Amino acid sequence: MRRRVLGAMAFAGTAAGGAALGCLAERRASEQADPGDWEESLSRDPVEVTAADGTRLHAEVSGREDAPTLVLAHGVGLSSRTWHHQRRDLAHELRVVAFDHRGHGRSERGEDCSIESLGHDLAAVIERCAPTGPLLLAGHSMGAMAILSLAEGYPGLVRDRVRGAAMCNTAAVAALGGALASVTAGVLSTVQARLAGSKVARGRLLRSQDPDDRPSTDLSLLLTRQFGMARDASPETVAFLERELRACPPIVLAAFAPGLATLDMREAAARLRLPTLVVVGERDRMTPPRQGRILAELLPMGDIVELAGVGHTTMLEAPDVVTGALRALADEVLDREVA
Repeated sequence: MRRRVLGAMAFAGTAAGGAALGCLAERRASEQADPGDWEESLSRDPVEVTAADGTRLHAEVSGREDAPTLVLAHGVGLSSRTWHHQRRDLAHELRVVAFDHRGHGRSERGEDCSIESLGHDLAAVIERCAPTGPLLLAGHSMGAMAILSLAEGYPGLVRDRVRGAAMCNTAAVAALGGALASVTAGVLSTVQARLAGSKVARGRLLRSQDPDDRPSTDLSLLLTRQFGMARDASPETVAFLERELRACPPIVLAAFAPGLATLDMREAAARLRLPTLVVVGERDRMTPPRQGRILAELLPMGDIVELAGVGHTTMLEAPDVVTGALRALADEVLDREVA
């Protein structure tokens, strides 16, 4: 018994030490990182999109004007910056549109934060930024749910123009794990805000889209690695993702959480009759591999690729693989040869 207890204590100590070293490396990466680096390396044109309910959305267009359009939708709590690698590497082959969901990045929050609203917003982005020509859609986590919402609310648009889709780290039903994680992040930030002095200061922390208003902590870095990425993710990537999450106002996470917790888009998935690639991270704790497999089975033309040793943000943790998968899908479904 004593040996088992000592063994457990040694294991716990090793784990804690490893976590501490990880946080230290990520803290240094966070302090040294310039949040503008990734944006400055992209050549893109900003476009303001007005959603159906009047909410202003921020979108960016890059790449070849004479090519089919790839539209990228990001996950909850993040922004279009999380697609940086794909935007950079595919810009010489495709016309790339990336946008911030309502309440995220540089977009307004609006009143309606339902999954249905995301489908309407995606339709508005397409109408404004890519009104003609064939489309390829790619979504991460909640961004993939936006694609399913588009298929449900705009079947004619999808039928006539969308040639294929890619869905990374997502689910069509029972996305409770991701919702709970979002709620947890929101609760932690809310508690932090309530302890921050005046009512004005608390309101700013709850609504601000400036990550510096919610400073990084060892706990926030640890939670980012535990839920957002696999253990092998680089400290720089963890630090980047943690900053993205801190930039999302807690009030936005709380507004989207009910829709994620009650998600059931199985019928929408069953009606999405086009080549669809489901990308799964083997170590994804937010939307475990089983949820991706269920989604792939629901899709009439679904295919699945499972990435070993990768967590919830495949496009950041395995950028070359995800970019290659998008390139291969474009080659397959678009009426052109992708260089």
